[in-house]
Amino acid sequence: MRKLGWITSSCILIIGLASQLSGQPVQSRAADVIEGLNNAFVESMKSGDELGFSGRYMLLEPVIENSFDFAYILRKITGRYWKDMDENQRKMLLDNYTVWTISKYAQRFHQYTGQRFEVVSETEFRPQVMSVKSNLIKANKEIIEFRYFMLENNGSWRVVDIQVSGVSQLAMNRAQFKQVLKDEGFKGLNEGLKEKIKELSAIEKD
Repeated sequence: MRKLGWITSSCILIIGLASQLSGQPVQSRAADVIEGLNNAFVESMKSGDELGFSGRYMLLEPVIENSFDFAYILRKITGRYWKDMDENQRKMLLDNYTVWTISKYAQRFHQYTGQRFEVVSETEFRPQVMSVKSNLIKANKEIIEFRYFMLENNGSWRVVDIQVSGVSQLAMNRAQFKQVLKDEGFKGLNEGLKEKIKELSAIEKD
């Protein structure tokens, strides 16, 4: 499992709360999805100690599952290895990848320290793909930029990639996941995800 260290540091970040575009509220359904996520994140932070890890997980789970296209993301991340998996393996990996992602958010969004979030622009990247740019503004006025790529699927917008300071999280995870699959196979990746999920849920118990 030595190659699974990347999981701890490589997480998908979604940041954004107030939706503004040219001084007017963004009305796109893509932006609505981001706003829903952000509202849940803020609630998770403000109630972090009271809820604990399990409570934050329960709060975030339905919102995140309805906001991400996890099946699309995982197919892109695993590439040709996805085709080699049977249906049971695909389901196990998808379930664990989803739980891992939600666990990362539950662990990360646990404390409110005066951050504020702002959606600053929204553009059509290509047909059925929206690009939403957001800023995280810290209490010390430091700004971190995030760019979300959202795919329309059956009339619903879902997050499929995020660029943080210009770096694609999808591309980064794809390189890391495929390396583990190459070296350790399906079992190595799947067991590594389960191990990291346990580590995340145990952090507050230490």
